[in-house]
Amino acid sequence: MQLQGTFAARAWRVAIAGTLALLAAACSDTDNGGPDGGEAAEVELSGTAAVGAPITGAVVTAKCGGGQTFTGNTTANGSYRIPAIPASALPCAVQVSGGFIGGVANTQAFHAFTTSGGTVNLTPLTDLAVALASGMNPGAWFNALSANNPPDLDNLTPALTTLLNKLRAAGYNIPSNLNPVTTSFTPGPTNPYDLLLEALADRLGATGSSYGELLVEVVEDGADFAPPPAEEEEEPTPGGTTPGTVNAALAGSLTLTYFQEASGAPFTDRQQVPVVIGANNTLQIDGKTLGNPYFRNFNGQPHRPEIIWFDAARKLEYALTDNELGHFNEINVGDTTGANAQGIPRFLGQLRRPAVTVIVPAALNGSYTPRIVNKSGSLNYTVGNNLPITIATDSINIDNGSFVFQPGDDGYRVFDNTHSTVEPNYRVTRNVGSTITLDLTLYVNGEQMVAFKLERTQQIGDGVFSTASLYAEKRPIPENVLAFFNAAVARSPATLTVVEDNAGYNSRYPAKCATMKLSMFKNGEGDGLSFTYFLQKGAQLDEYVDQQIYAASDTRYKEEGGNKIMTFSHNRVVLRADGKVEVVAFLGAADKDIATNDGDDIRDAGCTLP
Repeated sequence: MQLQGTFAARAWRVAIAGTLALLAAACSDTDNGGPDGGEAAEVELSGTAAVGAPITGAVVTAKCGGGQTFTGNTTANGSYRIPAIPASALPCAVQVSGGFIGGVANTQAFHAFTTSGGTVNLTPLTDLAVALASGMNPGAWFNALSANNPPDLDNLTPALTTLLNKLRAAGYNIPSNLNPVTTSFTPGPTNPYDLLLEALADRLGATGSSYGELLVEVVEDGADFAPPPAEEEEEPTPGGTTPGTVNAALAGSLTLTYFQEASGAPFTDRQQVPVVIGANNTLQIDGKTLGNPYFRNFNGQPHRPEIIWFDAARKLEYALTDNELGHFNEINVGDTTGANAQGIPRFLGQLRRPAVTVIVPAALNGSYTPRIVNKSGSLNYTVGNNLPITIATDSINIDNGSFVFQPGDDGYRVFDNTHSTVEPNYRVTRNVGSTITLDLTLYVNGEQMVAFKLERTQQIGDGVFSTASLYAEKRPIPENVLAFFNAAVARSPATLTVVEDNAGYNSRYPAKCATMKLSMFKNGEGDGLSFTYFLQKGAQLDEYVDQQIYAASDTRYKEEGGNKIMTFSHNRVVLRADGKVEVVAFLGAADKDIATNDGDDIRDAGCTLP
């Protein structure tokens, strides 16, 4: 039969995560010793009974060792308390039964198990854990307990491992540091725990399964869990979109602060908002699991730094940057009903990491003179020249006052991204008037600044922006990287044939079997030395595909199987050990399109040699 009333809508919002915590609690060797290390005379059981909504007015029964039984009742928020249980009576099996869920009589009992007392929540999740560990219906298991058959589940550790593997394999995101059985919580839509429960509840409804059916599956074969469902989306922008893939470096749970710019968003100004970015391309936010992210197209090309999820019910977009580099900058919230002619939604506000109140750690203080290795736009500097930057406890000064960042500046924020797996950095932003934003990224190695990137973004119209940037590098080009570029220059230009063309990804490559040209150029000498690569296509091989100037913070180099591989922002250049050359377009960890000058590979792809 199907779950009824509020339980049907939300029972699974607490279903699987509680299982994990129950198992962890049951495996604990912790006792409730007194200050001298001896066993305490009494322990207390307390927690929350809930199925998403609280179970109110219910009876909580603890069956403990020696056949002893203790009872309590749940309150209006589902909490309960059973004091004064002799510690010698542990372990205990716990059951909640009866009461009401959203004003509807509750007919389902839920169970848990503890060896140490303390917080023991009671949810469908803990019930499933008992089923998985005992191999029995939890109600039958609980009813069979007696003085001659005390509560004991000795296989919880393998059950925990199995359950965790199944949940992760199915694509569920479990918030870090969450123990659903021992973590105090109040049911609500903004709790990270509840976001997981929402996803599980939605999946149960989507598959048409009843709670009783799932219990049977758990008892009989351990049950695999179907992945969380994604919301249905609509086409939100007249300019078109390209399907997006979440950069794996961004996956995880965050608690962000919402900064409101206009009315209409589901959050209030400065509200703390839990978010889960899924490696399975989902975004869990505001009680929903959104899927099918996309990049917005401009001039027919996807804007890859910004990956977007669409909430069709509320007509909201959540746009995360920087997906291209794998750095979390912010999530912009937009109202698609107020979109401009380009499809850019009305800006409502922004979800940000908590900002720190200092510039950067004092260990980075000092004066540096890195060389400019890359620039674009209207910033009036020359590649190869040194650009002084001074970092102090209360300011950052670039080029003797040309650009200054101080805590009192309008829009001043600092973000600590030293956890980044791409390259550790601090990011500092400020506003200049109402139309210009300065964004400074300080790349660090331990307690030293090794490079920085400065971007100036100016709004020049409704939803239209112009960005100028420069990149300054303090580190010399490593010898192995220098050897790669010298070898690439020697093999340049290389005429390549596209041998793999992913129709669902716009890499700007031409169609399969068409040709491209790879060129590598050496720029400058000495401190001004840099390298630039170009990819071109077309009948005359003169149409732009991609280009990038080498910068240590935007590239990755490795050697593998005799091949020398340089990874740029969008493409990977491979100098093969056999003398051949490849370029590979990629997104995140997935290779998309490939072009090569290897004749055998070209023929194997069914193409004609150029």
